[in-house]
Amino acid sequence: MGNFSERMQGVRSRLHLTREKPASSCEPRPPERMNRKTLLKEYTRLQRHCDSLKGEKKKMESDMISMERRHKEELDESKLSQKIVKLEATIVKLRQENASLNALRTAYFLRSLALERRLNDLQAKVDNAGMDRDRCQERINYMEYLKKGEAGEG
Repeated sequence: MGNFSERMQGVRSRLHLTREKPASSCEPRPPERMNRKTLLKEYTRLQRHCDSLKGEKKKMESDMISMERRHKEELDESKLSQKIVKLEATIVKLRQENASLNALRTAYFLRSLALERRLNDLQAKVDNAGMDRDRCQERINYMEYLKKGEAGEG
Protein backbone atom coordinates (compact mmCIF):
# COMPACT_ATOMS: atom_id res chain seq x y z
CA MET A 1 0.00 0.00 0.00
CA GLY A 2 2.94 2.33 0.68
CA ASN A 3 4.12 1.74 -2.87
CA PHE A 4 0.76 2.84 -4.24
CA SER A 5 0.75 5.97 -2.09
CA GLU A 6 4.19 6.90 -3.41
CA ARG A 7 2.98 6.51 -7.01
CA MET A 8 -0.14 8.57 -6.31
CA GLN A 9 2.07 11.27 -4.79
CA GLY A 10 4.14 11.27 -7.99
CA VAL A 11 1.01 11.74 -10.09
CA ARG A 12 -0.20 14.51 -7.79
CA SER A 13 3.12 16.32 -8.10
CA ARG A 14 2.96 16.03 -11.92
CA LEU A 15 -0.57 17.41 -11.88
CA HIS A 16 0.61 20.25 -9.66
CA LEU A 17 3.56 21.06 -11.95
CA THR A 18 1.38 20.95 -15.03
CA ARG A 19 -1.05 23.45 -13.58
CA GLU A 20 1.71 25.93 -12.81
CA LYS A 21 3.62 25.66 -16.08
CA PRO A 22 1.07 27.15 -18.53
CA ALA A 23 0.56 30.33 -16.52
CA SER A 24 4.09 31.50 -17.26
CA SER A 25 4.70 29.93 -20.65
CA CYS A 26 1.52 31.03 -22.42
CA GLU A 27 1.53 34.70 -21.51
CA PRO A 28 1.26 36.43 -24.87
CA ARG A 29 3.20 39.45 -25.95
CA PRO A 30 1.09 42.41 -27.09
CA PRO A 31 0.31 41.83 -30.79
CA GLU A 32 0.31 45.57 -31.63
CA ARG A 33 4.09 45.70 -31.23
CA MET A 34 4.87 42.69 -33.42
CA ASN A 35 5.53 42.43 -37.11
CA ARG A 36 4.18 39.56 -39.17
CA LYS A 37 7.25 37.37 -38.71
CA THR A 38 7.13 37.79 -34.93
CA LEU A 39 3.41 37.12 -34.94
CA LEU A 40 3.96 33.89 -36.83
CA LYS A 41 6.72 32.87 -34.39
CA GLU A 42 4.43 33.63 -31.45
CA TYR A 43 1.62 31.72 -33.12
CA THR A 44 3.92 28.72 -33.64
CA ARG A 45 5.14 28.90 -30.04
CA LEU A 46 1.60 28.96 -28.72
CA GLN A 47 0.64 26.09 -31.04
CA ARG A 48 3.54 23.98 -29.73
CA HIS A 49 2.66 24.85 -26.16
CA CYS A 50 -0.97 23.86 -26.78
CA ASP A 51 0.14 20.57 -28.33
CA SER A 52 2.44 19.82 -25.41
CA LEU A 53 -0.41 20.50 -22.98
CA LYS A 54 -2.59 18.07 -24.88
CA GLY A 55 0.16 15.44 -24.72
CA GLU A 56 0.68 15.97 -21.00
CA LYS A 57 -3.05 15.73 -20.41
CA LYS A 58 -3.31 12.43 -22.30
CA LYS A 59 -0.30 11.02 -20.48
CA MET A 60 -1.67 12.02 -17.08
CA GLU A 61 -5.05 10.55 -17.91
CA SER A 62 -3.53 7.26 -19.07
CA ASP A 63 -1.25 7.11 -15.99
CA MET A 64 -4.17 7.64 -13.65
CA ILE A 65 -6.36 5.11 -15.45
CA SER A 66 -3.66 2.41 -15.36
CA MET A 67 -2.90 3.05 -11.68
CA GLU A 68 -6.58 2.97 -10.79
CA ARG A 69 -6.99 -0.36 -12.62
CA ARG A 70 -4.00 -1.95 -10.86
CA HIS A 71 -4.92 -0.81 -7.39
CA LYS A 72 -8.69 -0.64 -7.45
CA GLU A 73 -9.03 -3.17 -4.63
CA GLU A 74 -6.78 -1.05 -2.36
CA LEU A 75 -8.90 2.08 -2.65
CA ASP A 76 -12.23 2.51 -1.02
CA GLU A 77 -15.02 4.30 -2.88
CA SER A 78 -14.58 7.66 -1.20
CA LYS A 79 -10.89 7.91 -2.11
CA LEU A 80 -11.62 6.86 -5.65
CA SER A 81 -14.38 9.43 -6.02
CA GLN A 82 -12.06 12.13 -4.66
CA LYS A 83 -9.44 11.18 -7.23
CA ILE A 84 -12.04 11.30 -9.99
CA VAL A 85 -13.22 14.74 -8.89
CA LYS A 86 -9.63 16.01 -8.87
CA LEU A 87 -8.98 14.55 -12.33
CA GLU A 88 -12.18 16.03 -13.70
CA ALA A 89 -11.23 19.42 -12.28
CA THR A 90 -7.80 19.12 -13.90
CA ILE A 91 -9.37 18.16 -17.22
CA VAL A 92 -11.74 21.14 -17.03
CA LYS A 93 -8.83 23.48 -16.29
CA LEU A 94 -6.83 22.06 -19.20
CA ARG A 95 -9.80 22.45 -21.52
CA GLN A 96 -10.26 26.06 -20.42
CA GLU A 97 -6.58 26.72 -20.97
CA ASN A 98 -6.76 25.07 -24.37
CA ALA A 99 -9.76 27.24 -25.27
CA SER A 100 -7.92 30.39 -24.22
CA LEU A 101 -4.88 29.34 -26.26
CA ASN A 102 -7.11 28.75 -29.26
CA ALA A 103 -8.61 32.21 -28.78
CA LEU A 104 -5.11 33.72 -28.62
CA ARG A 105 -4.06 31.82 -31.71
CA THR A 106 -7.12 33.13 -33.55
CA ALA A 107 -6.44 36.69 -32.37
CA TYR A 108 -2.84 36.54 -33.57
CA PHE A 109 -3.92 35.10 -36.90
CA LEU A 110 -6.51 37.86 -37.41
CA ARG A 111 -3.95 40.48 -36.38
CA SER A 112 -1.47 39.10 -38.91
CA LEU A 113 -4.14 39.29 -41.62
CA ALA A 114 -4.87 42.91 -40.71
CA LEU A 115 -1.17 43.75 -40.78
CA GLU A 116 -0.77 42.06 -44.15
CA ARG A 117 -3.72 44.07 -45.53
CA ARG A 118 -2.20 47.29 -44.21
CA LEU A 119 1.15 46.40 -45.73
CA ASN A 120 -0.52 45.82 -49.11
CA ASP A 121 -2.32 49.20 -48.84
CA LEU A 122 0.94 50.99 -48.05
CA GLN A 123 2.70 49.24 -50.92
CA ALA A 124 -0.06 50.41 -53.28
CA LYS A 125 0.40 53.99 -52.03
CA VAL A 126 4.15 53.76 -52.60
CA ASP A 127 3.56 52.46 -56.13
CA ASN A 128 1.10 55.30 -56.86
CA ALA A 129 3.55 57.89 -55.51
CA GLY A 130 6.22 56.47 -57.78
CA MET A 131 3.91 56.80 -60.79
CA ASP A 132 3.06 60.41 -59.81
CA ARG A 133 6.78 61.20 -59.49
CA ASP A 134 7.45 59.74 -62.94
CA ARG A 135 4.66 61.85 -64.49
CA CYS A 136 6.00 65.00 -62.80
CA GLN A 137 9.51 64.26 -64.06
CA GLU A 138 8.18 63.82 -67.60
CA ARG A 139 6.40 67.17 -67.33
CA ILE A 140 9.57 68.86 -66.03
CA ASN A 141 11.58 67.39 -68.89
CA TYR A 142 8.97 68.58 -71.39
CA MET A 143 8.98 72.10 -69.88
CA GLU A 144 12.78 72.21 -70.07
CA TYR A 145 12.58 71.05 -73.68
CA LEU A 146 10.13 73.86 -74.45
CA LYS A 147 12.38 76.38 -72.67
CA LYS A 148 15.37 75.30 -74.72
CA GLY A 149 13.27 75.55 -77.84
CA GLU A 150 12.17 79.11 -76.95
CA ALA A 151 15.72 80.10 -76.04
CA GLY A 152 16.94 78.73 -79.37
CA GLU A 153 14.30 80.75 -81.34
CA GLY A 154 14.97 84.07 -79.60
